[in-house]
Amino acid sequence: MAGLIKNNFYSILGNLKLFLGFFFIMAVGFFITGNAILFICLYVIVGLGMALISVSGLGKEAASKWSMYKLSFPVKRKEIVKSFYVSHGVWTLLDVFLTMIVFALAVLFHGNQYFDLGLRDAIVLLTASGVVALMVGAIYCPLFHFWGADKAEILMVLSLAGAVGFMALTSWIVNSVNGYENVSDFRLYMGLLFVWVTAIIMFLFSYLLTSTLFQKLQME
Repeated sequence: MAGLIKNNFYSILGNLKLFLGFFFIMAVGFFITGNAILFICLYVIVGLGMALISVSGLGKEAASKWSMYKLSFPVKRKEIVKSFYVSHGVWTLLDVFLTMIVFALAVLFHGNQYFDLGLRDAIVLLTASGVVALMVGAIYCPLFHFWGADKAEILMVLSLAGAVGFMALTSWIVNSVNGYENVSDFRLYMGLLFVWVTAIIMFLFSYLLTSTLFQKLQME
């Protein structure tokens, strides 16, 4: 498993370097100017960038035929699938952690001018970023193994749209239950917990579905 996870990391290393370079430039620009638009761009870049970089490794492995070579490894196929989901889960956690750092430094350098409701806003934004990142992988992986690597770019767009749609749907459910009214901190956090739990359940279901699809792959 450790070797497979390490391989997943190396498959996205090139894209990760590009992302970190672009992120650094955006971060420097924001922390110098404190521009609110740059803050939003930085938030979006972190949330979407980490998720899309994580799933991009599948396409690169398929293009190089490495994905077929992995099938000859002395490991069960479900372990290969599990390694991707573990890796994507780690990238999701890193996404949330990096977003937290951006938020903390933004407040440290420029004061609490980006969150109208203070900590509540920050936690809501962290949840949105993490859940969307998690769901991108949950949607992309089974679609990738069902439709094939030749549609990888299209599947990235569909996965991103589906992840955002999932976040919008669960948010609508929470708001409907609360009657679209201002709620206490406790009810807000319970609503966010519902969103996280639902996303994790969908992620686990995606793993089971992908394992089934991957079992049907044959060596070419």
